[in-house]
Amino acid sequence: MTIDGLTLSACVKELNSTLINSRIDKINQPEAHEIVLSIRLRASNKLVIISTDAQRCRVHITDVKKPNPIDAPMFCMLLRKHLTGGRIKSVYQVNSDRIVVFEIESMSELYEVNSYKLICEIMGRQSNVILTNEQGIIIDSLRRVGISQSMTRPLLPNIEYQLPPTAKKIDPKVCAYEDFLSVLSKAAQGRADRLLSDSFYGIAPVIAGLFIEKTGIDMTHIEEFTPSEKELLAKSLYEFYKSEQFTPCIIYEEVGDRLSPKLMCPFVPALPERLYRRFASPSEMLNEFYSKTEKEEFIKNKSATIRNTIKRHIERLYRKKAIHEETISKEQAAERYRLFGELITANLYQIKAGQASIIVPNYYTENEPVEIPFDVTLTPVQNANRYYKLYNKAKTAKENAIKMLKEVDEELEYLTNQLNNIDMAESLDEIREIHDELAELNYIRPQKTKSGKLIRQQRSELNIHREISPDGFAVLVGKNNKQNDYITQRLAKPNDIWLHIKDFPGGHVVIQTNDSEVPDTTLEFAARLAYKYSSQKNSGQAFIDYTLRKYVKKPSNALPGKVYYTNYKTILIKE
Repeated sequence: MTIDGLTLSACVKELNSTLINSRIDKINQPEAHEIVLSIRLRASNKLVIISTDAQRCRVHITDVKKPNPIDAPMFCMLLRKHLTGGRIKSVYQVNSDRIVVFEIESMSELYEVNSYKLICEIMGRQSNVILTNEQGIIIDSLRRVGISQSMTRPLLPNIEYQLPPTAKKIDPKVCAYEDFLSVLSKAAQGRADRLLSDSFYGIAPVIAGLFIEKTGIDMTHIEEFTPSEKELLAKSLYEFYKSEQFTPCIIYEEVGDRLSPKLMCPFVPALPERLYRRFASPSEMLNEFYSKTEKEEFIKNKSATIRNTIKRHIERLYRKKAIHEETISKEQAAERYRLFGELITANLYQIKAGQASIIVPNYYTENEPVEIPFDVTLTPVQNANRYYKLYNKAKTAKENAIKMLKEVDEELEYLTNQLNNIDMAESLDEIREIHDELAELNYIRPQKTKSGKLIRQQRSELNIHREISPDGFAVLVGKNNKQNDYITQRLAKPNDIWLHIKDFPGGHVVIQTNDSEVPDTTLEFAARLAYKYSSQKNSGQAFIDYTLRKYVKKPSNALPGKVYYTNYKTILIKE
């Protein structure tokens, strides 16, 4: 859901009460569609996010920190040049619509005070951020709109900024009670929520419908309203906009046995309490509403390149596997070369030079006749040697193919396991760990800056997932190969219990026993974690192998995450 004008009004009120006369300390652009202002305050610093993402466009205070690119984009550099160190003089909303303006005063290098407007158009696919000077001339915009894209409203440097064209509506903030009542009284028919949305800026139909329900009116169409109900709705609207007493809420919908966020609302809806949740501020509401979906989307985007690279390597390996399997399948032809060599050697006395072929009895199949073709340019002995060479060549090729097929299968297992590791990743650090590992093994090219320098990933401690069993035992879970090797080879002690899903990719799980006996409840708890963090987590059931850590071995030169284990038992886990 994109933010509506009414909810945006609540955000602007919060921004005004928090940011006026504060200083812009830093400006970053972690994503192509996202600007983050670091604001220095007396009590504490704040982050303001301006997102132009089509599905999540918004402006509000946030507590979510994202890593920034090595090379800042051009628009970010421009904002830094003009706005860093500037003071926010006001934040206001244009016509109660989805346009937020930051008025900023900044000191130039010549100590001249310049005024700027940072205009945030929060309008779905058309969202944009525009920087203008005090004369209203565009300095630049996040998304440039040329004349070929819009003849009426281009957004290019050195052009005067114009507001987006919108349907002629009324600003509800400046309306009197009579204005609201006039709109409701003149309408002859139609949906009441659509009437409010079409008549006033910033009211989405769904929010208008919730407001009508909040007043206690259960009618849908305006022709069903009585005069007293129209007066009640007009009075409620007037008092709400006049007071600006916002109560941010998230409304949930039932999806199976859980509640899923559906939409945001700046007032308490007339719904059962279990279907909505109040928040202390609009920013808290927005952070809660977008945090989970945005985090998942962020990780998904960052992992997409790695996933596609792995899939390309897997396709290449399957092609190599087919070639090796075809080579191995030619064993019968190789044996035929050996037979021809033996039969020529046994019948040299009756072969004449220049013969194209000979028919001789095959003593391996009760003297059944077999025809042997000759190379007429070679002597009989040379023809025999030629068939022996073909046999030895095919035999060597088969032996090499068997060896290489084993290596291909191991590499396929490793890359398939990496796809599962990506699916299990719950943070950007875990994606980076996978990226670094693949780069070390030359599956991915090291990243470089625009100047050609290698980007060295910032190393961080492995964030090992740890849970406590019902019996109080610590259980460690690896979500990628680096973590798997770390908990198995470094953290686990010889008498700790090690678990892994049978015959499928998955994370290593270790129960830290402290040399104590482990109850069945803890064993089942850990086995369920091994099932959860595996490629079969949605299959309904799985077999989990478990053994003591001392029976888990990592061969020399083995790929990351690869181990062998013995003396194991198996437990069946069902959902």
